[in-house]
Amino acid sequence: MAMVTMAASTDPLQSVTMILRPATPDDLPLLRAWDNREHVVKAAGAGAATDWAAALQADRHDGMEILIACDRDRPLGAVTLLRTGADTTEFWHAETPGRRAVDLWVGEAADLGQGHGRAMLRLALARSFAARGVEVVLAAPLARNMGARTFLLRQGFTERGRRVHGHDVRIIYRMPRHGWRYAR
Repeated sequence: MAMVTMAASTDPLQSVTMILRPATPDDLPLLRAWDNREHVVKAAGAGAATDWAAALQADRHDGMEILIACDRDRPLGAVTLLRTGADTTEFWHAETPGRRAVDLWVGEAADLGQGHGRAMLRLALARSFAARGVEVVLAAPLARNMGARTFLLRQGFTERGRRVHGHDVRIIYRMPRHGWRYAR
């Protein structure tokens, strides 16, 4: 599997080269640690800790990719890409074919606000739209996560509606292929 790289910023003072690489079992301690960071817990919702060992086993076989964003071999965050019809939680299951769902988070609070999330999202969109037949990428932050919602709007996503999942209300955002081409 080829890794995708890009510059995170056009600002010459911030020269970050980011890659997305497949997560491996060696990443389990890192993924579990990030799951417990205060900013990740707030963004994910109550009881949202993932069974990463099971998720990595299911990765790719169930239409999901778990990727680690790295800058010069330093892990910065994680990205999950999901073929919506393959969702076993039934949150995305009713979506029409040709859609992917993206979730991402910067692992350490000290790395927030430095353009890493934007670079991660751009790479995730490029990877998603490179797949044959993908016309729309969706995201679903918690309704109370105004930071993520504002971030998605700034990146060119549009609000599509609300969806209740368990005790959480999520706002659905979409980025169509033609919008992504325009936003790049």
